[in-house]
Amino acid sequence: MAKKTTMKKAKEEVLEDILFACRDSLRGRAALTDKRDMLLTLVFLKFISERYHDRRAEIEAEYADRPERLAVFINREQEYGRVGVFKLAPEYDWEQLKVVEPNRIAVALDDAASKLMEAQPRLRNALPSALFVNSGTEGNVIKQVMDEIDKISHKKFKEKDLIGRVYEYFLQAFAINANKEDGEFYTPHSIVELIATLIEPFDGTLYDPCCGSGGMFVQCSRFVEQQGGNALAVSTYGQESDPTTYRLAKMNLAVRGIEYHLGDRHASTFTDDMHKGMTFNYIMANPPFNLKKWYDSKLDNDVRWKGYGRPPESNANYAWILHMLSKLEPNNGRAGFLLANGALDDEDTIKIRENLIKGDKIEAIIVLPREMFYATDISVTLWILNENKRGGIQGSRKLRNRKGEILFVDLRSWSENIYEKKFVQLSSEQIARIHKIYTDWQSLPEAAEKYESPELYRSVRIDEIEANNWSLVPSRYIEFVDRADIDTISVFSSFRQDVKKLNQQLTDVASEISILNSTLNSILNSVSDAPFTEIGESIEVVTHQNVLNEDLPVMGLNKDKVFMPTAANLDGVKTTKYLIVGKDMFAFSGMQTGRDKCIRIAYNDSDTRFLISPAYTTFKVIGDAFLPEYLYLWFQRKESDRLGWFLSDSSVRSNLDWSRFISIKVPKPSIEVQRAIVDIYRCARKARSISEEAAQQLKSICPALMQHIIHP
Repeated sequence: MAKKTTMKKAKEEVLEDILFACRDSLRGRAALTDKRDMLLTLVFLKFISERYHDRRAEIEAEYADRPERLAVFINREQEYGRVGVFKLAPEYDWEQLKVVEPNRIAVALDDAASKLMEAQPRLRNALPSALFVNSGTEGNVIKQVMDEIDKISHKKFKEKDLIGRVYEYFLQAFAINANKEDGEFYTPHSIVELIATLIEPFDGTLYDPCCGSGGMFVQCSRFVEQQGGNALAVSTYGQESDPTTYRLAKMNLAVRGIEYHLGDRHASTFTDDMHKGMTFNYIMANPPFNLKKWYDSKLDNDVRWKGYGRPPESNANYAWILHMLSKLEPNNGRAGFLLANGALDDEDTIKIRENLIKGDKIEAIIVLPREMFYATDISVTLWILNENKRGGIQGSRKLRNRKGEILFVDLRSWSENIYEKKFVQLSSEQIARIHKIYTDWQSLPEAAEKYESPELYRSVRIDEIEANNWSLVPSRYIEFVDRADIDTISVFSSFRQDVKKLNQQLTDVASEISILNSTLNSILNSVSDAPFTEIGESIEVVTHQNVLNEDLPVMGLNKDKVFMPTAANLDGVKTTKYLIVGKDMFAFSGMQTGRDKCIRIAYNDSDTRFLISPAYTTFKVIGDAFLPEYLYLWFQRKESDRLGWFLSDSSVRSNLDWSRFISIKVPKPSIEVQRAIVDIYRCARKARSISEEAAQQLKSICPALMQHIIHP
């Protein structure tokens, strides 16, 4: 019988593993920005080469039976450029670069980048100069990274947007400038899809005045194609002030074959407009939130502020709004952009806001859920500007006249779609619902009279906005509905029973206080004459280790001087050396007494036994000098804590060691007086407990009473 053999199935490579291996190969090899730029440059060269060879194969197949025409078209630049592909020479073709020897690879890659930019004017300043040589990275390390990147191919990974996934991975992994002041590197997919769904940029010109690494353009292009449109019918214009990000944008767009116009150089949109005099059909943007360092004195009388007012120098939010408004086509331009919520009713921008509203430039204000961005957890607002609210035909829809109206939408409660454990995204169904809310408001004649849904949206006229001091906060206008579901009959019945019980408890406490009150003065006088005694004479250390390995709860003690379940991870920890704390025992730790100004001490007055770390000292009162509860009350005083701080050493740990602790002197009245003090304390604690229980009753009865008023 032939021996049966089995073939071990090769492990399927996962894209994320390859991308991580690329990063891991460069760990500790170069500066963070160099690592990012090297990886993105290599990915760029790999993908433009793959697109080039794919296009070359298409041309060869198309003219396979006409060799004379093939010889012409296979080398014609236009045959590649018309589909967004670069025709590559051998010296910057990935297939040639990947076989270069390690000792020459750094120079070869830098030469390839330089010659590619020289051959393709659109790529000027897109790739770093002398990056690989100046980084000092060893040739064999570069080759190792190239071997990993070479595994990434459309033929292997059937991703619809493989380029996007790889680029976004590295952009996010090295998003070193993605902070509040520099703005967002990456706008979440669902937000871009929402903006594109609402402004419908299917043809014409699209502009982003702060385009970052081009993510908004990329996602918009993808959305247009998903909707059956032609992304090549949209001409893309953008501007970016950061030189590195400007370069990344060129790479990001070029590698996907997206036609772009980003200006000759990186520059500030406010002081050096790269598209001066131009207006656009659509604007999509995610400007840096609350940007401070934007102003220049030459902007004092800028034409963009005319008729609206000059934006405050301390915040660029309204400067972005007015700049984008100046760039919209006067008759049909539409813009969708994000701003921090503070822009909805800033005190120092009221006049600008009033002029925007009176001029009918604002069509919709949509507040988004929190936790949608990687770099901030705040809720932000999507603004829709429209230069034509007069109505008419738009695509296949007939729009009504919406002049004098603004649609407010509040999506803060739409936070159920979580990804990567904490981040929120809008589902395709939710985006479709928002689109319907928006387009129904634009189209339905009846929406002119009343268009609203409580806690979600409402159409508001200008006179109401004026009455609210030109605030654009949606919650000022959208109806809130009290939906408390309370069984008032049950609550009232329970409340009567609880009040009766509390009343009896209060009667009992009052009786106790009455008895104690008669002796209070004599107690106070006795205490004032009591001698002070060191506590060390009346306590002894008791060390009962858990040698039998009893299954007892493990506790710690906090600054409030009470025992509480430990927060320590006890997985695999043997508790045989832990100390057992029984009834009438104390636990003490002198650690950090000086730093925290707190003596950590707790008293177990219950019958429950539990364990505590051997780092604590456990002790009990001996003799008849002190009652344990009286001693515990003494250490609950703030001045006792301050005394502990005073006595502690000046080490880093600020310890109150045992010898100093037992030297503390405590007044020693008679046991009768101590017992009376303890009884008063118990009575006060009982009264407080009753008060807290009554407060809890108020929390239940008050909503029930209000609910009865709302829905009698």
